[in-house]
Formats: sequence, structure tokens, C-alpha cells
Amino acid sequence: NQTITLSMEDEVLKKYAGQCGYTPQRLGEGKKLWEKAEQARYKQLTKRAEQITATRTYYELKEKAHATYLHIIQTCRLAFVNDPALQFKLELKGKRKHDHGGWTSQTNYFYNTILSLPDAMARLANYNVSREDLEAGKRELYETIEASAQKLNAIAESQRATDWRNRALKELRE
Repeated sequence: NQTITLSMEDEVLKKYAGQCGYTPQRLGEGKKLWEKAEQARYKQLTKRAEQITATRTYYELKEKAHATYLHIIQTCRLAFVNDPALQFKLELKGKRKHDHGGWTSQTNYFYNTILSLPDAMARLANYNVSREDLEAGKRELYETIEASAQKLNAIAESQRATDWRNRALKELRE
């Protein structure tokens, strides 16, 4: 960009640029394309940084929510060890799902179900798990779901910015 600006302002450089086919009009167009490419590059870097931040936030929130969920699940397994029907209803046996969709569905089902069972919550209170603890776990789940949506949005914005940058650089090269 500095070379283009100097070639447009300095009379000696302007003369040499003209001899190479770079007219003041062509230099002006080149400068505009350069500025557009720089703008696209900075936007892409900004959007990429936002994507990284959103992704990190999502994984931090999911890790916290999952730890809370597992703690409560383990406590429920102890509290309801002699109640196979409740174990089945709360899906306490078996593996926990790890993919985002499966995890959110399984976790949401658990919290909604346990919060609708006053007798089960009363039994959990004997293990120092209160309704507030369950509701806090459910809030952590919803924060994770929201962070996932923000992460996906940030990925899409970053990709759009990358596409714009690539088009601007291609236009500059042509």
C-alpha cells in the first residue's frame, strides 16, 4: 500500500510507474483493492478470534455443567439404589452420552424428570442435594446450550469473513 501511495505522489516514481503501464487511475484502483483486502483481512482475524473465544467458552461451560450433572447422577445412584423403577425413569444406569445433541437431550430429560418428582427430591435432600442444586445444574445446561449456539454462530461468521477475505485477495491479485 505504501508503494502504491508513493507511486501516486512522488513525480519520479509516478513517471516510472507510468512507463510500466501503471497509470494514476490504475494505481488508484489498486490502492482501493489493497485497502479492501486489508479491511477483509482484519475482519477475518477479528471473527476468527471471536470464534476461538466462543469455542473456549462453550467447552468450559460444558465441562462445568457435565461435572455438576455427573455428581448429581452419582448421588442419585446412591440415593435410589433400592428403587429400580426410579433408576429406570431417571436413566441412571448405562453410559452417559457425549455428543452435544445426545448429552443435552439426556441431561435435560434428567433435570426435567427429577424436578417433577417431589418424593425423589426429598430423598436426595438426605444426600445434601437440594432443589436449588438441581435447578442450578439445569441452568448450567441451558448456559451450555446457549454457548453452543453462540459458538456455531461465531464459526459461521468467521467462515463468511474468511470467504470475503479470500475474494478480496483474489480480486487484488487479478
